[in-house]
Amino acid sequence: MVARSTAPDKGSGPFPRPTADGLCAEAERLHGLGLCLVPLLAIPGQPELNKKPAWKWGRYRGARPSLRTLLRWLRRPHVGGLAVTHGAVSGGLACRDFDTLDAYRRWAAAFPHLAGSLPTVRTARGFRPYFRLGAKRYDKLDDGELIGSSAHYSILPPSVHPTGVSYSWTVPLRHPAELPLLHPEESGFLPPPMPSGPCPEETHTACVPPDIVPPPNVDNSAWRRMADAAVLATLPGGPGERNRRVFDLARHLLAIPGMRGRNPEDFRPVVERWHRMALDRGARTRNFAVTWEDFVAAWAEVKYPAGVNLAGVGQWLREMYPAGSGRVAEDAAADRLDLLCQELQRRAGDRPFFLSARVAARLIGTTRMTAHRLLRRFADGGVIECVTRAEPGVPKPGEKKPASQYRYTGGTVLPFTRTGREGGAS
Repeated sequence: MVARSTAPDKGSGPFPRPTADGLCAEAERLHGLGLCLVPLLAIPGQPELNKKPAWKWGRYRGARPSLRTLLRWLRRPHVGGLAVTHGAVSGGLACRDFDTLDAYRRWAAAFPHLAGSLPTVRTARGFRPYFRLGAKRYDKLDDGELIGSSAHYSILPPSVHPTGVSYSWTVPLRHPAELPLLHPEESGFLPPPMPSGPCPEETHTACVPPDIVPPPNVDNSAWRRMADAAVLATLPGGPGERNRRVFDLARHLLAIPGMRGRNPEDFRPVVERWHRMALDRGARTRNFAVTWEDFVAAWAEVKYPAGVNLAGVGQWLREMYPAGSGRVAEDAAADRLDLLCQELQRRAGDRPFFLSARVAARLIGTTRMTAHRLLRRFADGGVIECVTRAEPGVPKPGEKKPASQYRYTGGTVLPFTRTGREGGAS
């Protein structure tokens, strides 16, 4: 395999193109969120090819490439951009491509709550907000496109347009819950424009009331933003959808770290707000008691959180448990590892789960040595029980070495002090 420099490449003409390391890092992050990604060409002297797929794109319009395949292609010398396939292969991903600034500004003024919350890319000519659609769709408009079909893709950061303008996130995509299911007409993406947004005026602020307390050490603003996104992502699109969308609300709330096992009464203010917004969307059941009864039943039955696969777990772990100025970095990593072990145990059921220090380090955002030390601390403190320990040594060529097996038991781990020693405050 030909190695590529990590220094900025001049690519086509005088404009720098993204580095291979930068492309791979973004691709790994977005692949973990369930998106089907496409490598793009970047051939020196031929900028007209910079928006073309580097591989036979039709092969991956119905199934996502593996991360290993994607990263291998992104490190090839003639590849220098990244795109995403829309439609079912990316979980119903869609976008409204505004080709003019005036068109985007008119829409943003009419729907400020969507403009401020939907993941959005700055393009060479305008802006491109992303969301989800319930069915495949494509519309060519005077001021751009509505793209919601796997027959189309759109270019993502950190790619560079043939004119030399770099694509960039103005509202980053960090979690699948930030891609709500929207109706294009009600959201102002298609004419005729609605006189107001799909949510009442009060939803221009956070939908989550302040009396819901996040778990200990969780970043409050990040937690509230994810809970707010869960509400917006599960609103019904019209009559007859309320009951199913209440269950979706429970799944989206369960996807927020630390929410599993909480009393449904903790979410009553959230459900009350959701119910009022659902009425404005056409829900016919006006009695909140019915919605509340449905939510309590859904919270007891729901098993799987919405939109979170293991590859994407690390992204929200690092966001929900940041290493703040008042905390030791290893304590933040310990919080992430604790939640990771809970999630792995939930997926394994009554069986033990496999976890290596290498995989743990990648998911919680730390070094392999730190992850190994944390796993040992967890076992010593009774947080996890080591059922089978992996044999030391390097596996032989072609041999797949199994990881250690653990069972989550839920003990307590002492925090680190500033000197790096375990223990409480002195």
